[in-house]
Amino acid sequence: DKGPRARILLVGDHSLFEKFFGLYGEDEYAAYNGLSLYLNGIFSQLKSVFDNQLYFFNKFSLRLEMVGVPMIILRPEDCPLRGPLQNFISQHYLDKINTTLINSSVPLTNSSIQLQLEKQQKQMNYVWRSLDSLVAVQWASQWIKQNEPAGNLPMHEHLMIITALDLLSHRNDSSTQGMAYVRAICRGYDSVSIVAAHELAHSIGASHDGFGESENCSARQNFLMTPVSASHPFDAKFGDTFGNAFILSKCSKQQIEDFFNSSDSNCLWSEEEGKNLFWSMLEEEFRLALNALTKNGSNTFLFDDENYLLEEEKQLLNNKNGKEEEIKFLKILPGEQFNPSRQCQIAFGPSYGLCQRIDFLLLTSDSCRRLWCKDRRKRRWGPCETKGFLPLMDGSSCGDQKWCIRGQCRPMPGVSEEGNKNSDNEENKSSGK
Repeated sequence: DKGPRARILLVGDHSLFEKFFGLYGEDEYAAYNGLSLYLNGIFSQLKSVFDNQLYFFNKFSLRLEMVGVPMIILRPEDCPLRGPLQNFISQHYLDKINTTLINSSVPLTNSSIQLQLEKQQKQMNYVWRSLDSLVAVQWASQWIKQNEPAGNLPMHEHLMIITALDLLSHRNDSSTQGMAYVRAICRGYDSVSIVAAHELAHSIGASHDGFGESENCSARQNFLMTPVSASHPFDAKFGDTFGNAFILSKCSKQQIEDFFNSSDSNCLWSEEEGKNLFWSMLEEEFRLALNALTKNGSNTFLFDDENYLLEEEKQLLNNKNGKEEEIKFLKILPGEQFNPSRQCQIAFGPSYGLCQRIDFLLLTSDSCRRLWCKDRRKRRWGPCETKGFLPLMDGSSCGDQKWCIRGQCRPMPGVSEEGNKNSDNEENKSSGK
């Protein structure tokens, strides 16, 4: 029994492309390539959360497949979120400016016109970079309705939009990290989410911990479905809960199993006839390489929780056929593509880099838990910045033969914890420490 399968259409919206365009010196090709790598990295981490440790009914996990390569929106008018925003600004701001200037009973000097324009421009800039989170999901649903019947989108069960827009809550604050409809993955046009793992879990039935059906699972435990994730959670009752941020509580797991047991999940159980024509580019390359290196041509993608390698990779690395070099580059983690300074630029903007102040870096017990960044335009010893939940990307280096996985510094594949300690001891002896 293969279990449920969800094909994800991953979209990088125009606001995200705009951000990468700035990061890559306004080189459109470099920005497109960089954003493609970033989106593939997000999907890789998404798969690791669901394929790696979520077994339902003690039998199967939810298989996630990306359809096609990530779709990157280059023009605002084509964007599911920026397209309607553009129309809204045109109707409510540009027309308003013209009406104000034409109908004003007071003679307008050049300075007064300039003040009016500057005020309207500030309002337009705010609207252009922020959006009510519920409206975002509604517009994404409308975008599917407009494009799917015309054959513009590949077959999928779920649309996932990654955006740089500031998603606002109903209180008009910026604390919202994403938005999705609950139990909606098989409801056609409603099967959309803004951002990633947390919202996908909503779509397959999970609600927030500490509320409703999940009221018996405290939000203070910082599981994946807590309303607000944190990178430095220590609770007097539950202790260090950081590691919970990448797994589901028992309440969420039960809700998802209830969803899989219902007719609401029917679309996830029906296998499409024939070959899936929308393999992602990276997975296709990986599959072909494995076919060349293995006899059975298996293309089962099962992540290993301890070292993040696929089962086929482990077999190939353990054999004696001299193919280790060929397999090394088949799976690239996002932290290997984007160093911490680039991660800071993605999170905050092009003027940012990695924080070098030791007093900030010592605030976390594990350097992988929280990325600290510094605005290079400000004085050297000014404060560093971070966000509520900002662990380093999987694959970021955190020491000799170590890398970050799920916010924890771990030995790289083939390096044991004991071997790493011995290596550290030898270094200390040679340096006289």
